Parts: sequence; structure tokens; C-alpha cells
Amino acid sequence: VLDWNLFNGLNKLVTLDLRANKIRTIDRLVFNKNLIDLEAIYLSNNNLEEIIEYQFANLPKLSEIHLESNLI
Repeated sequence: VLDWNLFNGLNKLVTLDLRANKIRTIDRLVFNKNLIDLEAIYLSNNNLEEIIEYQFANLPKLSEIHLESNLI
């Protein structure tokens, strides 16, 4: 589980690579307003079953989301 406050204080983060970590769920607030520079998220090869609607809505620079090889 990715908790809601996991990335607090990382407002300059550009790429987040969480491939192959056996992640099953993502808290709906984990990608919050603090990650304003995030451009790419790699969540491939996990155990994700769903992505909540608007999960990535607060990420203005996000241009890549990789969800390959999940249970979605």
C-alpha cells in the first residue's frame, strides 16, 4: 500500500519509479499537490487491481504513466 503522506516534501521529484514492488493499492491522496514537477510514474509489474478516478489529477506536469503488467 502506498500511504497518503509517502511523498510529502518531494516537490522537486520529476520521475517516480516503483516498478516491481508488489504494490496492490494506492491511497487516493498519495499523488497530491506536493508533486508539482512530477512528469513520469512507473508502476509496471505490480499487483494493482484498480486506479481510482482522478488519481493523478493534481499532477500538472505528468505526461507518462506506465501501468503494464498489473491486474487492471
